[in-house]
Amino acid sequence: MLVSFSKRRDGLFKKASELSSYHQREFLMLSGTLQWMKCINDEQKHQKQRIEGLNCRLEEIRKAESMDEESKVVLGLKHWIENEVEADCGRWFSYEANVISLTFPSTLQGIIL
Repeated sequence: MLVSFSKRRDGLFKKASELSSYHQREFLMLSGTLQWMKCINDEQKHQKQRIEGLNCRLEEIRKAESMDEESKVVLGLKHWIENEVEADCGRWFSYEANVISLTFPSTLQGIIL
Protein backbone atom coordinates (compact mmCIF):
# COMPACT_ATOMS: atom_id res chain seq x y z
CA MET A 1 0.00 0.00 0.00
CA LEU A 2 1.39 3.38 -0.91
CA VAL A 3 0.21 6.45 0.92
CA SER A 4 1.75 9.81 0.31
CA PHE A 5 1.27 13.04 2.19
CA SER A 6 3.35 15.92 3.38
CA LYS A 7 3.84 16.51 7.11
CA ARG A 8 6.55 16.97 9.64
CA ARG A 9 8.55 13.88 10.56
CA ASP A 10 6.69 13.11 13.83
CA GLY A 11 3.31 13.60 12.20
CA LEU A 12 4.40 11.39 9.34
CA PHE A 13 5.28 8.53 11.69
CA LYS A 14 2.07 8.98 13.66
CA LYS A 15 -0.11 8.97 10.55
CA ALA A 16 1.65 5.92 9.14
CA SER A 17 1.25 4.03 12.42
CA GLU A 18 -2.47 4.86 12.45
CA LEU A 19 -2.84 3.52 8.93
CA SER A 20 -0.93 0.33 9.55
CA SER A 21 -0.13 -0.55 13.14
CA TYR A 22 0.97 -4.16 12.60
CA HIS A 23 3.16 -3.78 9.53
CA GLN A 24 6.66 -2.49 9.14
CA ARG A 25 6.92 0.92 7.63
CA GLU A 26 9.61 2.66 5.71
CA PHE A 27 9.55 6.26 4.67
CA LEU A 28 11.17 7.95 1.73
CA MET A 29 11.29 11.69 1.82
CA LEU A 30 12.27 14.19 -0.80
CA SER A 31 14.35 17.15 0.11
CA GLY A 32 14.20 20.50 -1.61
CA THR A 33 16.91 19.28 -3.98
CA LEU A 34 14.75 16.28 -4.97
CA GLN A 35 17.14 13.81 -3.36
CA TRP A 36 15.65 10.69 -1.83
CA MET A 37 16.12 10.60 1.92
CA LYS A 38 15.45 7.33 3.68
CA CYS A 39 14.17 7.75 7.23
CA ILE A 40 14.46 5.35 10.10
CA ASN A 41 10.95 4.29 10.88
CA ASP A 42 11.02 4.43 14.70
CA GLU A 43 9.90 0.80 14.72
CA GLN A 44 11.17 0.18 18.25
CA LYS A 45 9.07 3.03 19.63
CA HIS A 46 5.97 1.72 17.88
CA GLN A 47 6.66 -1.85 18.97
CA LYS A 48 6.88 -0.64 22.56
CA GLN A 49 3.54 1.15 22.18
CA ARG A 50 1.92 -1.97 20.72
CA ILE A 51 3.31 -4.14 23.53
CA GLU A 52 2.05 -1.68 26.15
CA GLY A 53 -1.37 -1.72 24.50
CA LEU A 54 -1.42 -5.52 24.48
CA ASN A 55 -0.35 -5.60 28.13
CA CYS A 56 -3.19 -3.25 29.07
CA ARG A 57 -5.66 -5.43 27.19
CA LEU A 58 -4.30 -8.55 28.92
CA GLU A 59 -4.73 -6.89 32.32
CA GLU A 60 -8.34 -6.01 31.43
CA ILE A 61 -9.01 -9.62 30.45
CA ARG A 62 -7.45 -10.93 33.67
CA LYS A 63 -9.51 -8.50 35.75
CA ALA A 64 -12.67 -9.64 33.97
CA GLU A 65 -11.77 -13.30 34.59
CA SER A 66 -11.05 -12.66 38.28
CA MET A 67 -14.35 -10.80 38.58
CA ASP A 68 -16.08 -13.78 36.98
CA GLU A 69 -14.47 -16.11 39.52
CA GLU A 70 -15.38 -13.77 42.38
CA SER A 71 -18.97 -13.62 41.17
CA LYS A 72 -19.03 -17.44 41.00
CA VAL A 73 -17.87 -17.61 44.63
CA VAL A 74 -20.45 -15.03 45.69
CA LEU A 75 -23.17 -16.88 43.78
CA GLY A 76 -22.14 -20.15 45.45
CA LEU A 77 -22.31 -18.53 48.89
CA LYS A 78 -25.70 -17.06 48.05
CA HIS A 79 -27.06 -20.49 47.07
CA TRP A 80 -25.57 -22.05 50.20
CA ILE A 81 -27.19 -19.39 52.43
CA GLU A 82 -30.53 -19.79 50.67
CA ASN A 83 -30.37 -23.57 51.10
CA GLU A 84 -29.53 -23.21 54.80
CA VAL A 85 -32.39 -20.75 55.35
CA GLU A 86 -34.81 -23.04 53.50
CA ALA A 87 -33.62 -25.99 55.56
CA ASP A 88 -34.11 -24.01 58.78
CA CYS A 89 -37.60 -22.97 57.65
CA GLY A 90 -38.41 -26.57 56.81
CA ARG A 91 -37.28 -27.70 60.26
CA TRP A 92 -39.34 -24.94 61.89
CA PHE A 93 -42.47 -25.87 59.92
CA SER A 94 -42.03 -29.56 60.72
CA TYR A 95 -41.61 -28.70 64.42
CA GLU A 96 -44.72 -26.50 64.28
CA ALA A 97 -46.65 -29.31 62.57
CA ASN A 98 -45.57 -31.79 65.25
CA VAL A 99 -46.71 -29.44 68.01
CA ILE A 100 -50.06 -28.89 66.31
CA SER A 101 -50.55 -32.60 65.71
CA LEU A 102 -49.84 -33.32 69.38
CA THR A 103 -52.28 -30.71 70.69
CA PHE A 104 -54.94 -30.90 68.00
CA PRO A 105 -56.47 -34.34 68.74
CA SER A 106 -57.02 -33.57 72.42
CA THR A 107 -58.72 -30.31 71.50
CA LEU A 108 -60.99 -32.10 69.06
CA GLN A 109 -61.86 -34.76 71.61
CA GLY A 110 -63.03 -32.08 74.04
CA ILE A 111 -65.21 -30.48 71.37
CA ILE A 112 -66.62 -33.68 69.95
CA LEU A 113 -67.49 -35.23 73.31
